[in-house]
Amino acid sequence: MALKTTEVEAKGGQSRHRSLGLSDEQALRIYEVMRLARAVDERMWLINRQGRAPFVISCQGQEGAQVGTAAALRPGYDWVAPYYRDAGVVLWFGMTARDQMLSFFARREDPNSAGRQMPGHFGSRRLHIVTGGSPVATQLLHAAGVALASKQRKEDAVAAVYFGAKAAMGFGRDVRSAIFHQVGTFSAREVSHFGAPSLITRNTNDVQQVQMLVVMTCTMLIKVLRTYLRPYTRALLAVVALQLVATMASLYLPSLNADIIDKGVAKGDTGYIVSTGGWMLLVTLAQIACSIGAVYFGARAAMAFGRDVRSAIFHRVGTFSAREVAQFGAPSLITRNTNDVQQVQMLVLMTATLMVSAPIMCVGGIIMALR
Repeated sequence: MALKTTEVEAKGGQSRHRSLGLSDEQALRIYEVMRLARAVDERMWLINRQGRAPFVISCQGQEGAQVGTAAALRPGYDWVAPYYRDAGVVLWFGMTARDQMLSFFARREDPNSAGRQMPGHFGSRRLHIVTGGSPVATQLLHAAGVALASKQRKEDAVAAVYFGAKAAMGFGRDVRSAIFHQVGTFSAREVSHFGAPSLITRNTNDVQQVQMLVVMTCTMLIKVLRTYLRPYTRALLAVVALQLVATMASLYLPSLNADIIDKGVAKGDTGYIVSTGGWMLLVTLAQIACSIGAVYFGARAAMAFGRDVRSAIFHRVGTFSAREVAQFGAPSLITRNTNDVQQVQMLVLMTATLMVSAPIMCVGGIIMALR
């Protein structure tokens, strides 16, 4: 790099990194971390293909943006709230390739979570890396809280948050809150410099544009779900019916238990205790059977949905020209057809097994309480 810089400057020009205020050592360090992130990622893919690890969340194609933005921060002083692809960010902030591999293999020595979290769930108090969870977009709230705390403590620490296309839920609210609190610290001179109309526009129209992006993303997701889940309507209806029976059985059991105490134990009626206990056993078996059936049909629908979406993406990518493939990038296309589809597939499965029963439990619980 030093030779290339000397050659450029000898011709009367200025090297790109020096024009940005970076020394040769800083530019080399940025490049080194970028290459390390890619090398670790490629090794993880090989290990995953060998069947030695369950899955990998790739950072390929994003290393430059990750390391470039992290290089503007102060590791150990500023805070970062990464999401699961930000290997370059955490490497810049002090994590090592060994740390990432320990997390990848879910080892007890994993500094992020002692192997309890899935790969890509970074976190370190020492390195000022905010722990992330599996639900997307939660790090937006965490970063906003860290930034507000730094402001209230009169610190100049920066809280940088990273997120993907799926993490825009609630983003408009967080942006408005950040803008509001920031503007609240402006002096009259600063407000006059930006202009009140400009500040109002930033907190209304500009944020509204981001929120429209959120709406479009959600609309596209709903469209995909409606299109590819339609062939499995019967399986989903069976899930709802079975979850209804299982939930009502779960709500009915406490009533039977109360009857045993009030009408059996209190009166010393052994026959009533035995008969009601047998009825409780039958209800419990029915609940177990319905729960297993709901999980079975939900899993079949989710797996079939994932298969159909992957097939559609594969055939669509097969029609791309070489230019279109290069525009998206092979790693990005692979990730979309594997991990991204798996996330939507898990959404369908969790909805069928957990979210369906929640409203039934809520309404049924209120009815049983008022009964």
